[in-house]
Amino acid sequence: MMPSAYHIVLQSGTVDLFVGENRKLFSIYKALKSSFPEKALEPEMLESVDEEVFGRCCEYAYSGDYSVLSPTLDLSEEEEEEEEEEEEEEEEEKRWNRLCLIWNLFALKALSKMYDTLLGKLDHPRRSESEEGPSNDYSTSYAVVLLCHAEIHRFAVRTGWLSFDVLSFFRLLRLLENFNPCEKLAEDIVQLLEFVFEDSKNIPGMVNLENMLRDYMVWNVDFLMRNVDFKAFLERNPLLEHTVFRSMWE
Repeated sequence: MMPSAYHIVLQSGTVDLFVGENRKLFSIYKALKSSFPEKALEPEMLESVDEEVFGRCCEYAYSGDYSVLSPTLDLSEEEEEEEEEEEEEEEEEKRWNRLCLIWNLFALKALSKMYDTLLGKLDHPRRSESEEGPSNDYSTSYAVVLLCHAEIHRFAVRTGWLSFDVLSFFRLLRLLENFNPCEKLAEDIVQLLEFVFEDSKNIPGMVNLENMLRDYMVWNVDFLMRNVDFKAFLERNPLLEHTVFRSMWE
């Protein structure tokens, strides 16, 4: 009887890798080592990557998918008061009409075309994103979830891991698409923007994610501009601010 692929992996032995500043030990099966791009396992790259990010890389190499942290709950009395104010603001007429846009990734037709393109690049159907879909509860923070996808995407880009790159982009896009605008969400989005445009600005290959987030800012500028941290982010990045607001009228 021919051994199954599962038994071949188990019998292949392991190789030890030391990851992150603390050199955490990861042992992976030799038979699955080829699932990683060569660059992903270089000592210099392993030293620079976060341990949790690399753990999700291993999960993807083993299963073809990866898990993310759960959103956190953070509700104070001040936030409850903000929620009431937000509900009143949402009843007001919006100052920005998305129909003015000639093209935007978050418009229905563009989204559908993008999903077709991404799914065509993935080797098998993805699980439903509903299991990690956004909650309507204003006390739920999705910052850790957004950053998890973005950190994975950055590592995939740095190492040339195309399938991982596409999957993380796909899952982040799905998550952003389904968010309902609210003040708490704006805070989470700002953390994502800071990670991509400031913390990762010297990382080559992040252009697809940057373009996605530029379109997201334009599509949701009416509620993002109510957030003081978003305004401060734009002030620190004047060229990005110029690009965002110019694209609103082109």
